[in-house]
Amino acid sequence: MILQLAGKCKRRLSRLVNPRRKYIEYYERLPIDEHAVLLEGSRGRTIDGNIYYCTLELLTNELFKEYRTILVIKNKEQIKTSFDKYGEIAGRITFVIHGSKEYYRAVATCKYLVNDSTFAPFFIKRREQVYLNTWHGTPLKTMGCKNNSEIDVLGNAQHNFCMADYFLAPNTMTERVMTEDYMVDDISSATQLHVGYPRNTAFFSDGNELRSRLGLEGKTVYAYLPTWRGVTSTADQSANKAIESHLSAIDALLSDDEVMLAKLHHLSRTEIDFNKFQHVICFPEAKETYQVLNLADILITDYSSVMFDYAVSGRPIVMFVYDKEEYEKNRGFNINPEELPFEKAETAEELVSLLRRARVTEGQKEFVNSFCPWDAPDATTQLMKQLIFGESNIEAVPTFSNGKKNILLYNGSLESGKAVNQIKHYLEDKDLLEANWYIAFYTMKSKESIEVLRDLINSCEGIRYLEFRGRRNDCRNRKSGLVHEYERLLGYMKFDTIITLESSDGRLEELLEEANISYEGAE
Repeated sequence: MILQLAGKCKRRLSRLVNPRRKYIEYYERLPIDEHAVLLEGSRGRTIDGNIYYCTLELLTNELFKEYRTILVIKNKEQIKTSFDKYGEIAGRITFVIHGSKEYYRAVATCKYLVNDSTFAPFFIKRREQVYLNTWHGTPLKTMGCKNNSEIDVLGNAQHNFCMADYFLAPNTMTERVMTEDYMVDDISSATQLHVGYPRNTAFFSDGNELRSRLGLEGKTVYAYLPTWRGVTSTADQSANKAIESHLSAIDALLSDDEVMLAKLHHLSRTEIDFNKFQHVICFPEAKETYQVLNLADILITDYSSVMFDYAVSGRPIVMFVYDKEEYEKNRGFNINPEELPFEKAETAEELVSLLRRARVTEGQKEFVNSFCPWDAPDATTQLMKQLIFGESNIEAVPTFSNGKKNILLYNGSLESGKAVNQIKHYLEDKDLLEANWYIAFYTMKSKESIEVLRDLINSCEGIRYLEFRGRRNDCRNRKSGLVHEYERLLGYMKFDTIITLESSDGRLEELLEEANISYEGAE
């Protein structure tokens, strides 16, 4: 009992000193900064990729000279890294550490917002703000409701995709999968932008200068970028050991005129000692990832979306798929890897043999036409013009809608057996295909509840669901706080009808009433 009380007091104290408490105050009281652009990559963990090239465009193009660039970082050490990557122009960047008071102020006041993943659940887009979500890769792997390992944790992505003004779709598969599998087609008002990823503009430049600076002249350079193996923020230790074992075997097979640059997820990289290898080295952290990737002669990957990017370079790609069956069982694919037009290896010996005779296949050329149709040297320029000026040469289309009525059904927590049974009973005489039916629920806390969700999905053909994730933002005025909470959870979603059932816990109804949103009660 004493330990429980101590833990409760510690959590309460943590909330009292958390800078997030000021977010709504900034949101309500501070004016929008019309000339500020905030860019965030993976909660500040990365400044590479799409975020790097968007930032570089804003700093170097005269069209955007009147706009201030604010870059989200994880810690102060990344400021030095930024100067390594951007050079002297990094001095014109305003850095804010994710989760700091300055961060929440910037998110609340910057006119333009760019994110390659999602803002954390606290986020509410102000109506005057313009939000571009670039995402971070073509989804070869299953996403959202089709990702069996994470079907209960997609709520924050759903809210971000609905709050976004623009969603970047580098190909039609990404557009379809991201909206359908997160179940936001029909309820999102985001405009889909048909344009190549900003990071792919690296492949329209010469990488020989960087190759020379890194001392790689005269060597055949292989870039190895495997996908992340693990769940959310937890590394898979057995997968890390397998990667280390394979790297050791590859290292022994490579000659002195060959080198492999390996870029691993940070939770894997810290577990592997690269000093014991002779021909395998860690990606240079001081250089931007895609600039380094552009100097490579051949890409090695497994199920990572990087293959869709590197294909733009016109150079060979080899897939190292030593755990395909296991990975497919745990995650699944939108495209069967066997159907991809790249050579495949399952052992270190097969891989090195393939690397030494790798070539670009005819199938890879067709792959580029299908998945890289909108990549161009000026893609980033056009994207920033669309974000800031609202016009460019990019094809912009609405998020797909089937034209059916959108109905939201709420009955409290799915951890209540009574609530779940009442949902099933209510829906049993409804034609679930005549409208888009969504079941809303707050984040579940037990594995048993996840199985309840699976059963509910299987029992109600065609049903969609919406997770309410994250805690309510602190607000001094109770009524305003409830209105803001409605905006956070539902304010940017297009629902024609909201229905609450008899055993509802009342949480949603309270928000709707304060926000003057009509809803129907049903027995």
